[in-house]
Amino acid sequence: MAGLGALPGLSELLSWGTDHLTESADYWESFADRLESGFAEAHNLIRTSGWEGQAYDKSESRAAADEYKASGVAHRYRTAAKIAREGASNESAAQSALRYAVEDAWDAGFNVYDDGTVQDAGSAATAAEQAARHAQAEVLAGNIRQRALQLLNLDQQIGSSITTALGDLTGFSFDEAPVPTSPDDTIGDGNNKRHVSLVDHAWKTGPDQPPAPPPGPSAADIRQVLDKLPVGNSPEVREVRSQQDLDNLWNWMKQNGVDNPNRYGDPGKGEWKDLPNGAGVGRRQAAGSTNQPALDVRLPGKDGYVKVHINPERGGVPEIPPPARAAPAEPPPARAPGEPPPAGRPQPALPAAAPPAERAPVERAPVEPPAPPPPAPRTGGFGGGSIGGGGGGPLPGQHGSIWEPTE
Repeated sequence: MAGLGALPGLSELLSWGTDHLTESADYWESFADRLESGFAEAHNLIRTSGWEGQAYDKSESRAAADEYKASGVAHRYRTAAKIAREGASNESAAQSALRYAVEDAWDAGFNVYDDGTVQDAGSAATAAEQAARHAQAEVLAGNIRQRALQLLNLDQQIGSSITTALGDLTGFSFDEAPVPTSPDDTIGDGNNKRHVSLVDHAWKTGPDQPPAPPPGPSAADIRQVLDKLPVGNSPEVREVRSQQDLDNLWNWMKQNGVDNPNRYGDPGKGEWKDLPNGAGVGRRQAAGSTNQPALDVRLPGKDGYVKVHINPERGGVPEIPPPARAAPAEPPPARAPGEPPPAGRPQPALPAAAPPAERAPVERAPVEPPAPPPPAPRTGGFGGGSIGGGGGGPLPGQHGSIWEPTE
């Protein structure tokens, strides 16, 4: 009875695999992690460099903007990876449904051809039986065609959704400021001649600054505490018992963090801290799913994005380690009886070393993230290739014109 028409043959549809989808998803997720961690590390190196002045302000602002744009690109890749993984599962299910439709025809004693045609094997003895078998073959062939169409449409839908999620990354670049090219352009204080000038225009007159406070928790410390919390409605969600538990976790994680007001776009939505360890933590005023305060945590490496919600029923208590104690001060060396204390020799005050000369940022070529490798091509499916007619030839594993299942 009626076959597949212009659709690919059954042998081709049933041979489709989903490795190209899962392998692409693995690559896209890995690339997104590397992209985000690389720009976060570059931004952190500038923030912790000790550099000060106008040049630092511009460099830090530029690094923050680049990190924000890179994070947006990484989000595209993760979205595409999620679509690919879900698509692989759905396509496997659709392929199984097509296989079951073919097996139903076999079990009823019909021959199934590669083009979807279903014919009686010749068991009908009377005209009435032949008419009944003919009608049954029509129903079975229609079911096979419907399942084949569902598989083909799903495959095309997956490819279209991935293309939409990734967008036009070939034209992506970071904003670049032009380098002065005429005598009217201004560099530093307006004197375009080659010279060295102090960025902050100040001499050091006071004592050295006190040492920096002890570092906060490392990214590994934060991950260890989060991993011990109960998992929420999705794998990236962790849950705490109360608002106080959420505040305690926030205050512990954000130690020595630097404000990043551009992370949430609108400061009214929450606050974000970039940490010296390369991670970042944010506190939103309200999560969309719970309408309660929530935390966002971005850790370096794979599966580094974690959300923390409040759930009084099943939430846990963060096991925050106690703060490390400062080492006791070393006592002064012992002196012989009657020996006067050592007199300090006054040192002349020296001017602080001049930081690098202020200069305009150097123009560089637009940076483009490397395009991920396309999924392996296959005929008729996502990844390229034309969709041809099914053909009426016998299928592999046939005996005569019958396509029989193999072990």
